[in-house]
Amino acid sequence: AAKKLAKLMHNAYPKGLEHSLLDIRLFTYKDVAALQNISLLFFLENSPNVIEPILNFAKQKQILSIVYDNRLLAKGAMVSLYIGKTVKPYLNLKAVQQSGLSFDNVLMSISKIYYNDEEQ
Repeated sequence: AAKKLAKLMHNAYPKGLEHSLLDIRLFTYKDVAALQNISLLFFLENSPNVIEPILNFAKQKQILSIVYDNRLLAKGAMVSLYIGKTVKPYLNLKAVQQSGLSFDNVLMSISKIYYNDEEQ
């Protein structure tokens, strides 16, 4: 799944996003802490025991963290994607604000907002 996603991203954005080239690489969780210049971590594994230390690393380094499991928002993930007939983002505003990142108003308007153990 990770290789397919990387290929889709490269094909969809061959010139990058905005003015930034995409450099998509696949890593195991144990190798992530040694990486430099990371902007985004997209987690494909949903085991909280495996992901929680990497979410803490992402928080310390102010790296955007995206997961599939909404329960990981409580562990500090910034964005969770619900994929059904449509894709619905869930945003953890507390984690986003602590990182100093901000999101476009359009993304905010289509997302469910997560506050601690609640969503709106």
